[in-house]
Formats: sequence, structure tokens, C-alpha cells
Amino acid sequence: MSDTTIIGIMMQDRNALAEGIAFIENKVDFFDDSLMQQLFQVMQQLYIENKPVDIMTMAIACKKDQRFPKDMAIRLTEIDMKAAGHAHLTTHLVDHCEDWVKRKLRQALLDANEHLKQNAMSSLEIMQLHTSNLEALDAMLTGNQLPTLKRTASAVMTKLIDKREGRAEAGISTGYSSVDNVLGYLMPSTLNIIAARPAMGKTAFSLSLAVNMAKAGKRVLFLSLEMSDEELVVRMLSQLAEVHNTMILKTPARLSDQQVDKLFKTCDEIAKLPMTVVDDGDMRIGKIKSYIQRTNAEVVFVDYLQIITPSIPAHIANQNQFFEDLTRDLKIIAKAHRLPMVVMSQLSRANESRANKRPMLSDLRSSGGIEQNADTVTFLHRPKYYDKELEDDSTEIIIAKNRNGMVGECKLKFIDIYTTFAEVQSVYQYPRNQFYQTEDKDGIPF
Repeated sequence: MSDTTIIGIMMQDRNALAEGIAFIENKVDFFDDSLMQQLFQVMQQLYIENKPVDIMTMAIACKKDQRFPKDMAIRLTEIDMKAAGHAHLTTHLVDHCEDWVKRKLRQALLDANEHLKQNAMSSLEIMQLHTSNLEALDAMLTGNQLPTLKRTASAVMTKLIDKREGRAEAGISTGYSSVDNVLGYLMPSTLNIIAARPAMGKTAFSLSLAVNMAKAGKRVLFLSLEMSDEELVVRMLSQLAEVHNTMILKTPARLSDQQVDKLFKTCDEIAKLPMTVVDDGDMRIGKIKSYIQRTNAEVVFVDYLQIITPSIPAHIANQNQFFEDLTRDLKIIAKAHRLPMVVMSQLSRANESRANKRPMLSDLRSSGGIEQNADTVTFLHRPKYYDKELEDDSTEIIIAKNRNGMVGECKLKFIDIYTTFAEVQSVYQYPRNQFYQTEDKDGIPF
């Protein structure tokens, strides 16, 4: 259907105008004819200003705009006449949109081919650019879809029944029942922050979670900005084979034949895990998106937030704004790919000056931005690190924020020689906050 028919119908019917603007406004160069594209921009501006949009108002607006020819009033009359009898705008928009998408795809392919010919960019850079162009096109297609409450409610109940009857999973388990009891499963489209001071075991904990999930069959992407992939594999070998990590890394001559055989067997098991480990000291948002697409990941780990490279020069001088924008971008990626994003974060030194060393949300660096964008915030805390006289060297897993669940804490035992965590047989501590009351003697929330 021609551009002029769509413009004509929108001039004749204000309801059609509203529908057309909502459908077209985020689609760059929707019209083949540049004159029709300019007319749409005029219509859109009149609509925003709550003015009538018809032949008269359009002719007056076009007369004031030097982009339009002097006979624009005559052309508008012709456009109006051609639209007569075409009452259903939706059909015309859908047909035209199909042509527009094909045009955009052809242009994206031509651009990628031109970059290949020029040979000025690496293959990875061309892939990332091409992927970004396709993502932008997809965003234009879906950005203005208006969901109805009926459709959303139906989708919610369908998912509920599927999960209840075992056809779908409620989320991804951490592999630790005590953590699942408080935090709940990791849900799609969520940004999950795991934060702690140095030496609390952030990397060990995140790697333990990643291995647990990979063993459960989930496609795991582990992005390490600090440790090499070989160091991480050594930790995985130590965890699963229960062999001292220092002996594997530094003193392999001290390993017994039995331990070596066990490591070879464990190495074969690791090789079969659906897990990808990437060590990249120059990690940027664009790379994260590219790695997710290339691995088709179901859950992503990023270790850790503070050493992701800023893509915008202004962010170097404004760290608070950088972390706010960064966590928002990570959340957008999680939503776009419908997966849980698990990100490690350093804490400030604020707790060092307090008598009670347990971390708080305000200890997050750039706490406002990180806390606001995160769906869950989990702290790791080892009281014995600050008080050597304590006998208990367990690690407190503190769920300080949980947008769709409970807050509270549990304990895990850190096994340092294997750099892993294990369950602790202890009484589970139910949360106490404004959302839950614990008036019964057992402390069961209701």
C-alpha cells in the first residue's frame, strides 16, 4: 500500500491518526517517499500540540516549512482523495511495515558487506555492529506494542499452570537449598547483585553457583574480568575433584597418582558442562551482548562490576553516573534476553569504621544507582574475618533486597582448600521486615 494512502487515512480520522502515530513514531524512515516522511513529522507535531490534523491545518503548517513545495495544498487534496474508501488503517500499516522491515534488512546486509570490503574493522567488530543494527530494528518493531490486561493475565496463568504441572521451570536454582529458601530461584529478566568486601569469597561463590547451574543442564556464561580462564578451571577442578587448589596450581608434583586420575576424570566432566568461561580485561556492554548471543546463554555471571570498561568518555570522570547507567544497561540486557544476570560488586570501606561490620545497602559503591536497578542484592559476610576469636567461620549469605521475594539470611561453609561453599546444618532464619510478621512461635512468615 502506498505511503500516500496511510497519510490520507490519518488526516481523515483522528482515531486512525493516534493508531498510526503509535505504530510509526519509533520506526526510522518508515515511508519510502521522503515527502511523506516529512508530512508524518508535521502531523505528529500537530498531534502533540493537541491541534486538529486535517487538510487545512496541514496546508498551513507546510506553508511555514521551507522543506515543502509551494503547491503542497494541492498535493494534500490529492492525498485525501486517494485515501477515500480505505477505512481500515491497520491492514495498510501491517502491509507497509513488512516492506519497511525488508528494506531495513537489505540495508543492514549492504552495510555489513561494505564494512567487509573496506577491511577497516575486525570480523568481531563487524558482527557486533551488524547485531546491534538487527537489535535496533527489533526494538523498533516491538517498542510500541500496547499489551492488554487480558493478554497479560492470560500469560501469567498459562505460565503458572505450566510451572505447576512441570512443563516449565519456576526459575534457576542456586544449587544451595538454604539460599533458595530465602532468595528464591533466579528469575528471567532479573539483575542480581552479589556484593562483598575483598576476601569474602565473591568469585568462589559465583563460580560455585555457576557450576551448580551448569551441572543442572543450564547454559551458563561466566565473564571474568579479573581471573584468567585457566585459574577459573583450576578452581572448578578443585571444587569437583576435591583436590587442594594450591597443589593443582602451584605444586602439582605433590599430587598422588590417585589425585591425578581423579583430576583427569573431573576434567572430562567439566568439558561436557554447558558452560562458557570468558576472561576479558576490556569488557564492555557491547561485548557482553555479543557473548550472550554467541553462546545462547540461559544465565550470565559477570565478575565483577567495578572493572567493566566505560564506553563513554564522560563516565570516566563520573563514576556514580557510570555505575547507574551500567546497571541499567545490564538490566535491559537481562530483560531483552529473558535471563538472570548475576553481577559481582565490591563494597565500599564504610563497614570498616562501624562496630557492626555486617554490610548494608548503603555500602554499595554508587549505592543509589546499583540498588535501584537491581532486583536482588545479596551480601557475603564472614564475621571471623573481623573477629579472629570466633570459632564459627561460616559465611553469612545476606539477602538485603529481593524485589519479588523475601529478605533474610542463611549460612554456608566456605571450604578454602577447594574454594567452594557447602551447606551448613543450622536453623533457618526467617526474615523480619515490614512485609512479613512473625507472631507465631515458629516464626513462619504469613
